[in-house]
Amino acid sequence: MRPRTVTVSLMLIASLVAPGRDARAAYRQTTFLIGGIVTDTPVPADTTVLVRLSDAGIDWVFYYGWYYAQLAGAADVTARLEELRTHHAGFKMQALSCYQVDARQQEKGAGRLFLNRDRRLSRADIDSTLSSTRGINGPSTLGWTIWDEPELTETRAFTNIGLLNRWMRANPGTAHKLVFTNLFSSSIRGTAVPDADYTAYLKRYLSLFDSLAAPAPVLSFDEYPFQVPERIEPNWFRTLRLVRDAANAYSRPGKPVPWHAMIELSPFHYAGQHRFSAMFSVVNTRWQAYTALAYGAKGLCYFQLGPASNPREGAWGDGIIDVHGDTVAARYSQVRALDSDLHHLGPTLMRLDPVTTYHADMLGWVGIASELMSKRDPSRSVIRSFDAGSDSTLAGHLKDRTNGDDYLMVVSKALVADRTFTLTLAAKADSLFRVDRATGQPVLLATATSTIRLTDLPPGQGELFRIARRRR
Repeated sequence: MRPRTVTVSLMLIASLVAPGRDARAAYRQTTFLIGGIVTDTPVPADTTVLVRLSDAGIDWVFYYGWYYAQLAGAADVTARLEELRTHHAGFKMQALSCYQVDARQQEKGAGRLFLNRDRRLSRADIDSTLSSTRGINGPSTLGWTIWDEPELTETRAFTNIGLLNRWMRANPGTAHKLVFTNLFSSSIRGTAVPDADYTAYLKRYLSLFDSLAAPAPVLSFDEYPFQVPERIEPNWFRTLRLVRDAANAYSRPGKPVPWHAMIELSPFHYAGQHRFSAMFSVVNTRWQAYTALAYGAKGLCYFQLGPASNPREGAWGDGIIDVHGDTVAARYSQVRALDSDLHHLGPTLMRLDPVTTYHADMLGWVGIASELMSKRDPSRSVIRSFDAGSDSTLAGHLKDRTNGDDYLMVVSKALVADRTFTLTLAAKADSLFRVDRATGQPVLLATATSTIRLTDLPPGQGELFRIARRRR
C-alpha cells in the first residue's frame, strides 16, 4: 500500500471513530416540511390512506404506537410507501419510524432501542436495525424518531440522544437521514417552566451537537393551547420566543437550526368525558401555524391526523381522516388548502431568519411583554406603529439571508372575527410586495410607501410582506 493510500485510509478511520466530527454529510433540511402523527391502529397504514394524506399536503408521517414501534410495524409502513413510490409517479411522502425491541416491555422498561431511558445503547444494535435488510431504511424513510419529550432530569435520555446522533452520522446508510427528537413546551403538564429553566432545557439538547460539524438537524416541540378551548393555555407565544432565540443562538454561519412546532389538528376530551368541544376548529390549527411562522418556524407537525384514545389521558377525535382512514370532508379540504398555501410560501420562508416579533396587545397571553410595540424604540424597529384596528395584530420580522431584505409575517391573533387594520413602517419602502399564498410569487402592492393595509383578515390568517429598499 502506498503512503498516500495509508494516509487516506487512516483519515477515513479517524473520521468514523472520532466523536467530534461528522464522518459524512449530515441531514440538512432544504424545504418547508409538514408532518403528521397517526397513533397506532385502528387507522390503517395502507396505500389508500397514505395517498389521502399525501394529497392533503403531508410531507412525512409518523405512525406511533406499540405495533408501529416494533420492527414489523415500522417495516409495514415503509413497505407501503416504497410501493407507492414505485407505482405512483411523483409520490414523495416519507415516514419517520420508531423501533422498539420488545413490545411487551413497559414504557420505561428495558429493550426500547430508540426510546430507551434505562440503559446505554449498543452501536451494533443500531447499525443492525438500520441495515437495508431490516425494512425500515429506504428512499421513503425521512429518518427515525429517537425520543419524545425527554424529562428535564433524564440524564440517560440526553446521553442516548447524543450517542444515536453521532452513530447515525457515522453510518453511511443513515448519515443523510433525520434523527428526530421532540421536546416539551415551556408549559409541561400544565405547569409553566421559568424562562431560564426552559432555555437551559433547550440548550441541553442543542449543545449535544457542539462538537459535530453541523448543529442540531431540527429543534422540535409540541404545545396545544386549545386542547381545552374553554381554558386556553397562555404560554404559546412564550414558548415560540424561547425556541426561536435558542435556535438562533446555536445556529452557525450558513447552517441555521430549523425549528418545528407540533400543533393541534384534532379535538380532545379527557378520560371519562364523551364529547369534543364545539369551540375547536381548523381556525385554531391555522392560528397556530401562522403564528409559528411569524416566529420563524421551518416546519409543522399535525397532532393528530386521525382519532386516538388513551384510557388514562383521554381521546382525540378525527383529524383529516376517521377511524377507517376515510377523509373527514370539511377538515380535510381546509387543511389541504392550508398546506397548499404553506408549501407555496415555503421556498421564501426557508431563506428567512427570524429577527424579532411585535405584538400590539397582550390579549391574555403571557411572556410577551418585551415584544409589545409600546415597549419598543421606533427608531430601532421595522414597524413604527400598529394603527387603528390592530389590537389583535402580530408581526414577525424576518430577514432574507441571501440579500438582506426585510420581511413581515403579519397575523391576526383574533380567534373569531375578521379584522381590518393598518401598520406603519418605520422607514419608507421603495417597493412593498405581498408573497401570494396561492403561487408563492411576490405581488407588487405599492412603491415609496410606509403603509401596510390588511382588509378582513380572517382569524389566524397570515400574510407575508417583502419590504424592498435600494442598496445605497
